[in-house]
Amino acid sequence: MQHRLLAMLASHVSDLLGRIYILIFVLSIFTNVNAAYGKAFNVVNYGAIGVGKSKDTWKIFTTFMVLSMAYRGSSLQLSLKPRAFDYYVNVMNMGAAGDGKTDDSQAFLKAWAAVCGARKSEPLLVIPRGKTFLLYPITFRGPCSSSSVNIQIWGNIVAPEYSAWKGKDVQTWLLFDSINWLKINGNGQIDGRGESWWKNAYSPYNRPSALTFNNCNNLRVNGLHHVNSQRNHISVTGSKSVVLSHLTITAPDSSPNTDGIDLDQSSNVIVKDCTIGTGDDCIAVGTESFNFIFNRITCGPGHGISIGSLGARGTFARVKNIQVYDSIFKGTTNGGGSGFAKNITFDKIHLESVQNPIIIDQYYCPYGNCQNQTSAVRLSDITYHRFRGTSVYPDAVILSCSHTTGCYNVRVRDVKIQNSKRGVVSKASCINAYGDSLNSYPAVDCLKR
Repeated sequence: MQHRLLAMLASHVSDLLGRIYILIFVLSIFTNVNAAYGKAFNVVNYGAIGVGKSKDTWKIFTTFMVLSMAYRGSSLQLSLKPRAFDYYVNVMNMGAAGDGKTDDSQAFLKAWAAVCGARKSEPLLVIPRGKTFLLYPITFRGPCSSSSVNIQIWGNIVAPEYSAWKGKDVQTWLLFDSINWLKINGNGQIDGRGESWWKNAYSPYNRPSALTFNNCNNLRVNGLHHVNSQRNHISVTGSKSVVLSHLTITAPDSSPNTDGIDLDQSSNVIVKDCTIGTGDDCIAVGTESFNFIFNRITCGPGHGISIGSLGARGTFARVKNIQVYDSIFKGTTNGGGSGFAKNITFDKIHLESVQNPIIIDQYYCPYGNCQNQTSAVRLSDITYHRFRGTSVYPDAVILSCSHTTGCYNVRVRDVKIQNSKRGVVSKASCINAYGDSLNSYPAVDCLKR
C-alpha cells in the first residue's frame, strides 16, 4: 500500500512538473525572442528557462524531468495517460492451469462469460505471459453487454494434436462470433500444431481454421504471433471496419493450404505492417469483398496476395476497390463462375526471386479436372505500378484472361522486373487482356487496345 501511495505521489508530482516545464519553455521562447529583437514587453532575458543565469540550474532541472518521465514510462504524460480498465478478468483466476497439458477451455469460457456479460465501458480479458494454455475447439460468442471488449494475449495458446480431435467439429478451432468492437492486443503466440494435420488430413475441407472472426464489426487485432495453423491461420468473414496490424504469421512453405489471412464477405478492411510466410496465400480475398487496403506487407514464402478463387462452382462473385502498396514479396509463387472484380491496385511492390511477379490467371486449376467455362468473373480497372525486383522465370508478366469475358483497362506502369539469372530476358504474355503499359520492363506489348 505504501509503495502504491508513493507511486501515485510521484506520478502527480511529475505531471505537475511537466506542466511547469512546458509553461517555462513557452515563456523562454518569448524572452529569447525579446532578447534577439530588443523590443516587446521590455523583459530581461534570464537564460534558456527564464529562472536564473546558472547553467547548472538548467542541467539539474532537465535531469530531474528526464528521470521523472522515465519513471512514468513515457513522455510528458499530460493528456496521454494510459487508459486503465475498470474491470478485468485473468483466466488464471477462473481455474486455468496454463501448463500446456491441461484442457483450459472451460476456464476460458468462464472468463469470457464474465467479461462479455460485464456492464462496464471496456472490460478486459487477460491471458498472462509465461503460461501456455491448451484449448480445444471453442467459441467466444456475442453480442456482449458492453459497447466494446478487450483481450490481451501475452501467453501462448496451443491446439490439441490431430488425434485428440476425434468427434469434434473440424471447421474452426478458435471462433469469435458476433462481437462488435472486439480489440485483441499482445505479443503472445497462437500455435495450431498443424504438422500432424498436414500428414493425416491433406484435404483442406477436413482441417479447421485456426482463428476465425465471424460477424465482428469494428474488429482490431494487433501484435500477435501465429504459427503452424491446421489450415488458414486467420479468417475474417461477414465483418465491417476491420484493422489487422503488426501480426507475424509463419508456417513451412511445404505446409498445404496454410493461408495467412483469408478475407471473405467483408468490407472496409485494413491489413498493415504484417510479416507473413506460409505454404499458401499470404492474404486471400474472397467474394463479396469491398474496400480493402494492404499496406507494408512482407510476404514470403507463399503464393503472394491472391484475389480468388472467385466464382467457384458457378457462384456469382463481386470484388471491388482493393489496394496493395509499399509491400515486399520474397520467394513467393505469385505477386481466378460469374460476376466481377474491379478497381484493384498493386503499387510500390518490391520483389525478391518471385516465380510470377505479375499474374492474372483465370485458368487456375489447383486440383485438376478444370475447364475454361463459358461464364467467368469479369476483371477490369487493374493497375500494376512501381514494381521493382527479380523474377525466377522469364515470364515476369502473365495476363491470362477468360476467352468469355476478358480483362479490361489493365494498366502496367513504371515496372522493372529483371530475371534473377544474369543474361535471361524477362518476357510478358497475354490472353484476351485489354489495356496499356508505360515505361515498363518487360514491355507488355501484348495488351490489346
